[in-house]
This record gives sequence, C-alpha cells and structure tokens, in this order.
Amino acid sequence: MRQTVRVTDDATQSTPTPELSDADRGATPGPERADLPPADLLQVAQETEQHVAADGWGQRERVFALVPTADLVAAEPSLADALAGAGRYSSIEQELPEGVELGEYLGRLAWPRSVTGCALAVERLRAAPAAEGETAGEASDAASGGGAGDTASGTGTEPVRLLVVATREGERFTLVRFAAHDSDDAVAVGAEVGTDLQAALGTTLEG
Repeated sequence: MRQTVRVTDDATQSTPTPELSDADRGATPGPERADLPPADLLQVAQETEQHVAADGWGQRERVFALVPTADLVAAEPSLADALAGAGRYSSIEQELPEGVELGEYLGRLAWPRSVTGCALAVERLRAAPAAEGETAGEASDAASGGGAGDTASGTGTEPVRLLVVATREGERFTLVRFAAHDSDDAVAVGAEVGTDLQAALGTTLEG
C-alpha cells in the first residue's frame, strides 16, 4: 500500500518511446527471467504501476519515492495497520509543481538518504504496429513517427505508459503498458527501455 498525494492536472507527452526487444515485449515476471530486478523491488514497481493505471490514460507525469516499509512505519506509526500487508518497499507519491517541465523538475530534485529509489510514470506515443493489409509505405511512416497527430484509434500512433525505476544501488528498469493491451498481465519489463529517463532519475539519487 502507498501513501499518495493526488495529481489532478492532466498532460500527456507525445514523444516517441524506444521499441522493446522481443525478449521484453509482453514479458511477464517468472523464474526463467534471470534479467529481472530483485523481487521486492519489482513488487513495489508493479504495485505503483497498477496504482497509476487505475486512473486511466491521459495523465501527466507522476513521481514516487521508494522507501523501506519498515522505515516508513517507524516514522509514521499511524500507518502500521494500513501497511501491514505491504512488501519490503512502499512508494510515496510526490506532488509535482504546476507549470514546471519534467526535465526542470528532475534537474533540481535531490532525494534524502532515507529514500532508497524513485519511480517516474510517464505517457508516450509510439508508432503503432502495422495493421493487417497496411501498405509498406504506411508502416514506414508509422515507424518513423509519421501521423503523430493520430489517436490510438487511428493508424499512426498508440499510447504507452512507462514506469521508470532507479535505485541508489544502481538498479535500473522500466515497466511498459501498451494502451492496446491494457491489462496487468501484459505489462512488459525491460532494462533497456527509457534509459534516458533511468539516467535522469539516477542523478536525483546522487549525493
């Protein structure tokens, strides 16, 4: 469970997101995935991603601190009952200032040492997969970002949501939810997706 501060202003970014590899696309956690992050870290990431997903599409960026649940309960004993079933880590949503660009916000953000890691939820548009019967030219336009003004129901682009995670110990990974496959069991896990955002989050944990 998480302590959250609701963000009500909606703003969807519309820059392309990196493509997933075949190994990461549609991958679900399992014992055969040796490249997955530690289970307790993956758990809080999945819980946070599902928490964001419950509010639907068309959201602005959302930022979370990841802290040890035991430390959170020690600091706020009143949360003990609410966090009784929580995992090793809990996420605490931060309120983003109005009118501040994400890059500017992350550039001046510095987490205290009590924060183990952080997560960023952000929506992007990607070239939609070639539809059956689509011409080679149309598929090429989509792959190169053509038709960026199209909606998810059109032929050019489709929304994806990234939940990017970074920790002080150097863990970096991203959960990816596709609007076209909007279910918890279809969320992919990838280490090489959103690496620029992973690096930006890592910088906020330095010092």
